[in-house]
Amino acid sequence: VPVGDDQVQHLELTREIVRSFNHHAGQTLVEPKPLLTKAARVMAMNNPAQKMSKSVDGSAIGLLDSDQTIEQTIKRAVTDSDANCAKMSPGVANLFLLLESFSQPETVRHFEKIYKNHQLKYSELKEQLIEDVIEFLKPVQKTYHSLMANEKHLLDILNQGQAKARPIAQETLARVRKKLGLLT
Repeated sequence: VPVGDDQVQHLELTREIVRSFNHHAGQTLVEPKPLLTKAARVMAMNNPAQKMSKSVDGSAIGLLDSDQTIEQTIKRAVTDSDANCAKMSPGVANLFLLLESFSQPETVRHFEKIYKNHQLKYSELKEQLIEDVIEFLKPVQKTYHSLMANEKHLLDILNQGQAKARPIAQETLARVRKKLGLLT
């Protein structure tokens, strides 16, 4: 299950329930496992000491944010006041984490090199990140707007998904009921 670092605890509760059920009733349910990326914990753009929160203005980049909003959020992201610090500040580390997630490997290597050589201009790093985030989100936003523009098509997709999922869920539920000795 793809989750952020802050959601692993919720998934762990599900894992415990599945383990307990399988221990008592035999192997019936599949134990979910977290799928974490390197960017499993992204910190707030405006306060890198706190985790990113979509409910705090300027903290997060939304999937459906306009290009201007993305640009504003990244331009206002906290860095540090001294580009020649011996240690990367949390704000700069956060920007590099995002760069690794949205940019090409050679772009990341380029910025890492100029950072190590104390030649990094945060404005250039942010401009590159703005460009790459916007480019990455374009197909997501295009698909979203396309689906939302055709409600009938969207409902057809949902109904098709439901038709595929229902028999699988019913089969699993029947196995669980049988293992528990419940009448069906």
